[in-house]
Amino acid sequence: MFLTPTVTLHESPLHAEIQGCELSLHFRVDGIVEKEWQSLNHSGNVFTDLNYLRALETTAPPEMSFCYAVLKQNGVVLGGFVFQTIHLAPEILSEILAPLTKTKSIVSGLSEWLTRCKEEKGLRVLISGNSFVSGRHGVLVAKEANPHVVFSALPEVVKLIVKHDVLPHKISIILVKDYSSEAALKPEETLKRKRYHSFAVEPEMSVKVLPEWKTFADYMHSMSKKYRNRAKSVMAKSQLLEQADFSAHDIEHHIEEIYPLYKTLHDKAHFRLSALTPHYFFEMKNTYPEKFRLVVYKLNGKIVGFRSYFANQNQIEAHFIGVDNGLNREHSIYLRILYDFVNDAITSKKNELLLGRTAAEIKSTVGAVPTDLTCYIRHRNSLSNQIIRPFVDYLKPSAWTTRSPFKVNE
Repeated sequence: MFLTPTVTLHESPLHAEIQGCELSLHFRVDGIVEKEWQSLNHSGNVFTDLNYLRALETTAPPEMSFCYAVLKQNGVVLGGFVFQTIHLAPEILSEILAPLTKTKSIVSGLSEWLTRCKEEKGLRVLISGNSFVSGRHGVLVAKEANPHVVFSALPEVVKLIVKHDVLPHKISIILVKDYSSEAALKPEETLKRKRYHSFAVEPEMSVKVLPEWKTFADYMHSMSKKYRNRAKSVMAKSQLLEQADFSAHDIEHHIEEIYPLYKTLHDKAHFRLSALTPHYFFEMKNTYPEKFRLVVYKLNGKIVGFRSYFANQNQIEAHFIGVDNGLNREHSIYLRILYDFVNDAITSKKNELLLGRTAAEIKSTVGAVPTDLTCYIRHRNSLSNQIIRPFVDYLKPSAWTTRSPFKVNE
């Protein structure tokens, strides 16, 4: 039912010394000392949890591989690093590099590089973080460690990974994602010294759950008349939809209905480096039976949409969704999903709903506000400026207008 990675990497950890610290590189989650990693993931971030990373490895697409690193000083754990490598498919690469291929005067060396990419059917990208979800999931810092010491090691860790890369198609692009301007941890100074280019990507959208919202009716009451009427209209249009909370068994049994709905939205997204495999949803529910939920929407017995999320201590983190585009407008499936996410955050007494990026304007209509995110990128060779430009253009956010559904005096 599912694919496993076909990439072959080092089976044993590699060890090195950088900046007076000991570094161990692991190419499988099972090589990591669990107690050490748990001390790094003290915030409880599900996307850097070993169980999540193990499940992601199990269900990864064949073009993806993984690398993890642990930084120590005198035996004390300071930090951890999570990487993915992706071999970009030719169609994605063609889309990104289209501006270069149309250039009449291609500089010496660039034409040869483009030809090589075509012959190798794509190129490989090393990503610090998680290509499937937004947010900073690439660097972990121990509670007592100096964040600057850990971040200063990041470029050196990248160099070691590239040096020990055993695959025939070498890593060409390094992408470090997604850093918020509000976050205390900023790698900008370190990375810019190493010739990384910074650029903005689509913001992460989130809804702050107000204390006075005890019910969904309270949330609607806080809206202006225009948006309250809009929410009522969505509820009326979607009233024929039936919801079902799926178990792991249910997901496995209905994956041939669920997965195409996910793929429909994935293929429409502007930012897409790789797609999940069908077994991902089953594996998440199997790994996190209480924390992970997948809710389907049925119309006359047919699955026409779904939403999934992780319920964290103080947050609901919306994960992947799927929608039948042919029925979406008539039954307001997508907007109903957004409102149901809000309702779940309220009824489960969470402080915040994270809605990820994409569709920022429509998410703002349910009360989501943006947090700007910055990524960093560099190319390994001297053609970096010409090659990086189309990648930055491809990843940069689309223009959109913020909408607020709430009354002006609130």
